[in-house]
Amino acid sequence: QIRELEKTIAVLPFENWNTEEEYAHMGDAIANEIITQLSKINEFHVFSYTSTSQFKGSDKPSIPEIGKELGANFIIEGAVERQKDDVSIHVQVIQSESDDHLWAEEFKGKWEDIFTIRVEMTMRIAEELKVVLSTEEIEQIDKKPTENIEAYNLYLLGKFCFSQYDDKKIMESIKYFNSAIDLDSNLALAYVGLAQSYQILVRHSYLPRDEGYVKAKRAVSKAIELNATLGEAYANLASIMAEFDWDFYGAGQEFQKAIKMNPNSSEIYSSYALYLLWMGRPNESINTIKRAIELDPLVPVTNGWLGAIYFYADRYDESIDHFNKMLALFSDFNNYPYAYLAYNYALKGLRQEAIYYADRALSYTDTSDILFCHLGWVYALSGEISKAKEILSKLQELNMRQTVDPFQFAVVYSGLGEHDKAFDWLLKAYEVRSGMMVSLNIYSNSFFKNISSDPRYIDLMKKVGFEVD
Repeated sequence: QIRELEKTIAVLPFENWNTEEEYAHMGDAIANEIITQLSKINEFHVFSYTSTSQFKGSDKPSIPEIGKELGANFIIEGAVERQKDDVSIHVQVIQSESDDHLWAEEFKGKWEDIFTIRVEMTMRIAEELKVVLSTEEIEQIDKKPTENIEAYNLYLLGKFCFSQYDDKKIMESIKYFNSAIDLDSNLALAYVGLAQSYQILVRHSYLPRDEGYVKAKRAVSKAIELNATLGEAYANLASIMAEFDWDFYGAGQEFQKAIKMNPNSSEIYSSYALYLLWMGRPNESINTIKRAIELDPLVPVTNGWLGAIYFYADRYDESIDHFNKMLALFSDFNNYPYAYLAYNYALKGLRQEAIYYADRALSYTDTSDILFCHLGWVYALSGEISKAKEILSKLQELNMRQTVDPFQFAVVYSGLGEHDKAFDWLLKAYEVRSGMMVSLNIYSNSFFKNISSDPRYIDLMKKVGFEVD
């Protein structure tokens, strides 16, 4: 029966039996590492930690309920305890529908032997799930990321901080990744972590664009130089090439490499869907983001992109319906659905609804968030001119303390109908090579709808590298 079931696997957050603060990340780190190892086996479809992390703690649903919600036939859970140089990891595999415990084992050893323990756990899980591994899969599972155990520990700490998806925590992750690289300059995964961290911080206007993107590209290029088999590195490089270099053709080629290397990565499909959207291919983008959700159904950001793509494809009712479902499904992910509900209603001409959801989104949105300027556009379009100008004023204040992407000012001025000012800021965005300029194509029928027929807009699109009829 086990052999016949599709090997869809969810690794739940491991219980942490440590009391020391320095080992607080161990439960998350070990679960993440098991996910990484199992993902090297072609027959396994392993859900990401982002999807499974919500089932952390004693109040989680039953195993059959978790399996049904994720679409996972098998659940792996366990606990980890580390005492200085010693580590103990308890692992069990459960068939989700029947709640039958198929196998459980405790792995003990020295922390310096964690790579050997990691391999043993992976091989035993594969054996219990009746999977025969190929020579290539065994080689991938056996491969050590580093010979330096302290570098590996620092990498795990960086990965843990990065997974919090908080700008300050991501800054902290950079310190850990760099410290890991100081101990082992050949640790490719740490360079991938650095590249992803820098790119997100630039997108969130937390780092100056020039500094962040140059460091991101340098880091991801080094990762590929060290390990040419990392699909996530090629996807990261593709995003950087599109946003930073405006090399759309080259980015597409790198995405194809990434998908070929890791055809079951929700993260890669999600990034590729965004690229397809930038290229003005919304139908392909929708199919691609649906594939990402199919692979990893409970990632809020990925689900949010499906609703966003519906919006940019002028499918407003589908977008509204999707975001309403998201609000019910992800109670802690509010600002993004509220903001896009506001955008949809604004373009449908339903001012009262647009303002209502803009107000809701604003209560969850920081001034530095990219959503902030778009809410100014909603208020302007819906007749709340004073609120739009208030947002503009706050952006100007923020711009005196840190660099604000000029593109954000253009969005608000477009909503206010001040076309010349919108173009002044768009020109500045072009001059500093703002990553947001890749949105010109999809904004032409949304946030810049009222200026997109202007020759200046068409000229900017051509300069960025878009093909314009």
